[in-house]
Amino acid sequence: MILCGRGCLVPTLTIIIVCFILGIRGFPDGSPVSTCLTRYPIHGNVPAQTSQGPFVITLDPPTGYQGGDVIKVKISSSDGSQFSGFQIAAYRESCPAQIVGEFTKSLNQGKSKIFSCPGGVKNMITHSDDDHVSSIEFEWTAPSNSLGNIIFASTVLQHYETFWTDVTATLPSAATVTDTCSYQTVTPTSSVTAIDFSYCDNTKACFLYPITCEDSDCTAAVTFEYREATKDYKVEMYANPGPSVNYVGVAFSSDDEMGDDETFVCTTNELSLQYGYNPGKENEKLRYTDLFTEAEIRNEDGSVHCRFVMKEDYSLETIDPNTATSDTPTTITKSFSKSSGWRIQLAWGQVIEGSDVILMHKDMPPTTFSSVVIKEPGIYRGTAYPVLIKLHATFMMVAWILLSGLVTVIARHYREFMPKKRLFGTKVWFQMHRGLAVLVAILTVLAVIMIFAARGMITKAAAPHAVCGLIVVVFLILQIIAGILRPDLSDKRRIIFNWGHRILGNLTHLLAAITMFLAFKIDYVTESMRDFGYTTLGVWFGVQILWLIAFEVASCFLNKEEPPATDSYEMEGIKIEKVSWIPSVMMVFYILCLLACCISVMCAFLFY
Repeated sequence: MILCGRGCLVPTLTIIIVCFILGIRGFPDGSPVSTCLTRYPIHGNVPAQTSQGPFVITLDPPTGYQGGDVIKVKISSSDGSQFSGFQIAAYRESCPAQIVGEFTKSLNQGKSKIFSCPGGVKNMITHSDDDHVSSIEFEWTAPSNSLGNIIFASTVLQHYETFWTDVTATLPSAATVTDTCSYQTVTPTSSVTAIDFSYCDNTKACFLYPITCEDSDCTAAVTFEYREATKDYKVEMYANPGPSVNYVGVAFSSDDEMGDDETFVCTTNELSLQYGYNPGKENEKLRYTDLFTEAEIRNEDGSVHCRFVMKEDYSLETIDPNTATSDTPTTITKSFSKSSGWRIQLAWGQVIEGSDVILMHKDMPPTTFSSVVIKEPGIYRGTAYPVLIKLHATFMMVAWILLSGLVTVIARHYREFMPKKRLFGTKVWFQMHRGLAVLVAILTVLAVIMIFAARGMITKAAAPHAVCGLIVVVFLILQIIAGILRPDLSDKRRIIFNWGHRILGNLTHLLAAITMFLAFKIDYVTESMRDFGYTTLGVWFGVQILWLIAFEVASCFLNKEEPPATDSYEMEGIKIEKVSWIPSVMMVFYILCLLACCISVMCAFLFY
């Protein structure tokens, strides 16, 4: 039992504030391992500064290093400006994906921490707090063998929305180097022909989304074609969910959740083909060797097209983030054999302006219904929403589109239904009204439990929908409590109860409708799904209003006298015993209309 008064204000505001805080992905205690190759702060969609910054890197000695030399590295400003965050590493000039050397000492106690990125130990250093300083200095030890010129590259953050990612200094080598770069860099072309879906289920394994789409009318799709002669796969990806999309990616996962996944991402702002890993709810860009060939990417009218060839099997390597700051970090090696079955996931979204750094996708990524062996041709379907979310939506729609309308209409217009019959001591209409109201409450509470079980807590994106939904639950419980404690017919407060119960019931129904509209406004709902949902909900809302008017008109024209006030709510209704067939037909058609609307709105979730 929940009672809500002024005390609800503080918890509700707390929920909203927490949701907005959770939406910020700042790291005041230093950059995570997932940024080893990008060194890019994910502060919303905030791009790096493009103007010349006040910060510089100085090296001591500045030239002619040899293997094993200790170099003092200093970040400072030319005008006394302070900064709160930084991230710096040393890269081979001839192999930008290779981080080299080792940071051995920080000369600013308490401001920095050293951690390990893939391919080395203690090869990256970052801030450990968000205190502002004007300079910071540390020591770096060169690798035992000279690897040619070294580029010290740093990101320096002055404020949350003001940072530079191109602060660099070059350390020339004193020795001639003949080592070649072992890491691959792919330069995609921008000429991509349309995907030929006619070979799906013939020579290609195709994942098409949503489940009702065919070929090029899909929101997103990925195809895999195994080439026996070269033991590799030709992969084609496509996403057209709406404007402002400039990357599409595919993941191989053991389940339908994000985490422990191998990823392949194509970006269009800065043409790039990225290999990565999802250790949890974020993506880590990884380096690779001889993995890709024939890369093609383009963006046309808001749709992203991508084609590349990848090796049949490949093992990724990363650092366990829990051991990244230790002296002996744990290297994680994973193999995602394409001969095995994997749940295929598709994602699309935006990159940060002026970069190829991908942002968290807003649309919920669809996942195949079952594991797929991509070597086997076929057409595969999937969904973007887990079972619990779909059950949440289904229960709410049945409760508030179908049943709640019946609760209101029965109490308002069908009090004379089977007037001589009694069910558990009261009239049939009242038991139907009460039973349906309890069923609405049960479905609503179960739906709330399901969504919290699926999502864990209220997210920033869903806050308006969630807060309105919780208010609906409170109103619903108040309605049930009021019904249980209603005054007797002879009580002078009965008229107040009648009108209060009716007004709160209609208000709850209206707020539930608003809540359902807000559900389709959540960021991770795709544009096509949102349009479908708005259309079907709009039709239902209009149909509901028309039927309520029709019932009121029927009450006025079909009744010749007021119905007796027994255990009813003393409000006008249709006197059924005098014109029994008209209200019966109206009720049948009303139920059919509500059922059709309910199924239509449910399809907006079930099809995606």
